[in-house]
Amino acid sequence: MYDDRVAVTLAEAERRLWSYLLPTAFETVPLQDAHGRILGEDVVASQDMPAFDRAAVDGFALRAKDIREASPDMPVALRVIGTVGAGDVLERPLAPGEALRIMTGAKIPDGADLVYMVEKTEAIEINGEHFIRITRPVEAGKDIARRGSDMARGSVLLPAGRRLLAGEMAVLATFGHAEVKVARLPRVGIAATGNEVVPAHLPLTDGKIHDSNSPMLWALAAQIGIPARRYEVFPDRPDVLVRRIEQVLADDELDVLITTGGVSVGDFDYMQNVYEALGAEVLFNRLAFRPGQPTTVARLGTKMLFGLAGNPGASYVGFHLLVRPYLLRSMGVKAEEARLPHAQATLAEAITRPSTLPKYIRAELLVSGDRLLVRPAGSDRSSLVSTIYKSNALALLPAGEGLAEGSIVDVYYTDGPRR
Repeated sequence: MYDDRVAVTLAEAERRLWSYLLPTAFETVPLQDAHGRILGEDVVASQDMPAFDRAAVDGFALRAKDIREASPDMPVALRVIGTVGAGDVLERPLAPGEALRIMTGAKIPDGADLVYMVEKTEAIEINGEHFIRITRPVEAGKDIARRGSDMARGSVLLPAGRRLLAGEMAVLATFGHAEVKVARLPRVGIAATGNEVVPAHLPLTDGKIHDSNSPMLWALAAQIGIPARRYEVFPDRPDVLVRRIEQVLADDELDVLITTGGVSVGDFDYMQNVYEALGAEVLFNRLAFRPGQPTTVARLGTKMLFGLAGNPGASYVGFHLLVRPYLLRSMGVKAEEARLPHAQATLAEAITRPSTLPKYIRAELLVSGDRLLVRPAGSDRSSLVSTIYKSNALALLPAGEGLAEGSIVDVYYTDGPRR
C-alpha cells in the first residue's frame, strides 16, 4: 500500500543514490569532441602564459629612462628603428635613444621596459630618418603584459570534474591539448509508460495524450552533455514492462533507465511490482516533498532505475533534483557542483495556496535593480507543461499556509535569471 511507503527527504534520497554511483571510467577524445564533457584529470600549466613579456597595446617599445625628463617644453626625440607585429621579434636589444614600433601581442625586445601608446606620440623626420617626439614621461612596465601574469607554469588551470565549456576549451587549446582525458558518458535510456500515451508523430485519438516527457528528459540530459536513447512508449502491462526493461538494459548496455509514470497506487501503476519482478533493490519509493511524491528509484546490479512520476512537471523536477546530480556525480563532478545552482530571492507575489509538504514550484527568476525576484511561472499543478517553458528556476516553498509577498525563499537555477 502507498501508505506503507516511508517518505524520504531530498538529503536522504541523495545519500542513498550517491551510495551507488556508477563506476567512473575515462577515455581520451579529440579536443573538438570534448565540449560539454567532464574533465578526467587536473590540467596543469606547462608554461607561463603569456610565455614572454608582450605588448598590451599598439605603440612604441622604449626605455623609461630615455623619457624621464620629457615635457611639453623639452620634448624627447627617439629614433624609430623598425616595426614588429605579433609573432615577430627584434633580433637585438633596444639601444638607448631608440624606439620600436610594436603591435599588440608582440614580444617586448630586450632593453625596452614600457610601451608608449602611439596616439600620444608625434611622428617627425630628422635628417631623413623617422623619429617620434614624446612630451610626457611614463613609468616602467606601462602597457606590458608580463610573462606568467595570466597563468603561471605549474598552476592547476582546470581541476578534474570540471565541465568543459567555451572558456575551458580556450584554455585547453592555449596550452596545446589536442586530446583530452574525460569521464565516459553514462549510457542512459528514457521511456514513458502508459496506455494513454502516444508518440508525437501519431495523431491523437479519443482519450490519448502525446508523450511530452521523453523529449523533455532527452533534452535535459543533452544539456549536461549526455546523449540519451529514447524508446517507444511502454504499455501498462506488467509482463511487457518487465520484458522490455530487461531487454533494453541488456541489449543497449544501459547504465541508467529513466521511466515516467506507473509509480503511484492507481490500478494501472505497476512499476513497484515490476521492480520486484526484476529483482531490483528499491532505494526509496516516496519523497517527503512535492511534486513527484511517489517517485521510485531502484538498483539492479550496477544499473540505476529511475521511476519518475508521470506528470510533466513532476518529471521535470525529479530530473533536476535526483537524476541530473546522480549522472554528474557519476562522472566525477563534486557534490556542490552537481546540484542546481542555489540562491535566495524575494517573492514578487504572494503564495496563498497551503501545502502540507515542502514544494518545488516552477518559477520565473528575474533581476530588478539590485534585487533577485521570483514569482510562480503559473499554476503549480504538476500536469501542466506551460509552466516548464515559462520557468527558469525552481522555488522551494516550505510546508504551511503560504507565503506573503516579499518573503525570502530558496531558489534553484534551471537557467539564468531574466530582466
